[in-house]
Amino acid sequence: DFNFKKTQETQLLEQDLQSLVQRYPDIPSEVLFRLLGNINRGDGISSGGVSEEGSVPSSPQSRDQTSKWVYFFSKERTDGRADMKDLLGGKGANLAEMARIGCPVPPGFTITTQVCDVYHQLGNHYPKELRQQVTDALNELQQLSNKQFGSDSNPLL
Repeated sequence: DFNFKKTQETQLLEQDLQSLVQRYPDIPSEVLFRLLGNINRGDGISSGGVSEEGSVPSSPQSRDQTSKWVYFFSKERTDGRADMKDLLGGKGANLAEMARIGCPVPPGFTITTQVCDVYHQLGNHYPKELRQQVTDALNELQQLSNKQFGSDSNPLL
């Protein structure tokens, strides 16, 4: 009975770790394992690919996946919803929901709350994908509004 329970706990820990590795590809799996171990008190579990040191071999496919850090909202397209308050914050989730249901909300974008946590975990560095995602959202916002960020004559405010 103990072995089955330990194996089941190990499998859940490994699934959680793989999910974190996919979600935060820029954070070394060893760091994620330590964070997860502190939460679950699962330090030192060794089974099915998790070493005694707490590292998990990263698969190329999980490392290539990009995390979504920026959620856009407009009458044309909305990435978020009201039930995403933990991810987008209350204001971001509510703006997304209002845009989604057709309220007259100016287009915009929200940077997820996870960016703050990851920023600190990466030693005060932003996730590498964030810059491009913000640039893409800003370009879409400029196109929808026919305004230019930093422009003197037609500024995007």
